Amino acid sequence: TCFLLGDDLILEAELFWESYKETTLQYKQEIEQFGKFLKRRIQEGHINNPLLEDVFEYELLMNELKLLPHKQIMNDSSQSGDCSANDHLALHPLIRVTLFRYDPEPLLKLLTERQPLPYTVTEGEFWLLLSTDGKDLNVKLVSPELGRLLKAIEAQNATLFSTEDIEELIEAGLLTRLPSPT
Repeated sequence: TCFLLGDDLILEAELFWESYKETTLQYKQEIEQFGKFLKRRIQEGHINNPLLEDVFEYELLMNELKLLPHKQIMNDSSQSGDCSANDHLALHPLIRVTLFRYDPEPLLKLLTERQPLPYTVTEGEFWLLLSTDGKDLNVKLVSPELGRLLKAIEAQNATLFSTEDIEELIEAGLLTRLPSPT
């Protein structure tokens, strides 16, 4: 994100701090607030960089996974009891999925190497599955069908699919059942 913003990084940071007066000095909260600010600036067209939105969302999700209480989540998920008919499906708490409109493998490699812009990167629908075990962050390219399905489940907007598919995704550690709010 910093590399893609280039010289505009300082301007965006200054605009953020001018608009965000209630600093808490809490790293996680301030990342979230800056994330909301920068997303809004992108959506409103103040920042025009087609690569930035995908890369920025990816970095926010990576930070989110890094800052989770991993041990507590692992303990909670291993102690989950029997499921009821009222449970709903959700992404496993240590999983995130994000869409890239540009092939992320060469794009992220170019950014890591700080290669100068512009890049010639294939456009399309590329889904990354981000996961953590508490120690390592893992990134895997998944099919558009699986990416869309996981995103729909995350948004609680998934269409019905077979019990076998659900069980397979749960066994793979991608989904979990959560008690429905009463």
